[in-house]
Amino acid sequence: MIRFPIDDPQRQEVLFSGESTEVKNSVISYLNNDGDTLYFTFINDDVWSDLSFYKADLTSNRIMQICKEADVGLTVGTDRLIGTKNIEKNADYSVWTDKYYQFKKDGTLEREIT
Repeated sequence: MIRFPIDDPQRQEVLFSGESTEVKNSVISYLNNDGDTLYFTFINDDVWSDLSFYKADLTSNRIMQICKEADVGLTVGTDRLIGTKNIEKNADYSVWTDKYYQFKKDGTLEREIT
């Protein structure tokens, strides 16, 4: 993830990359900007079920992993985050069972929803 000013695109700053983690072959997906915070999903390109969620404070350029209980999806709301964790996955019988968690905007777990 590279940050650069619109008026000076040559002045680039790397905020986050696969080099920031132990996963070298990776992709960043699901970017969601919420004012001064950018939420994103980091996916291991070799094992697509291996993903994690991060937030980038665009004021301080601090990156931190959040919502570690979630492993499938993250939804950004106006005042909270909703994370999904897969409990059971059986493609043969089309069965998927998930748990949902409510997090504060900083990624702190508040409660299990289901």
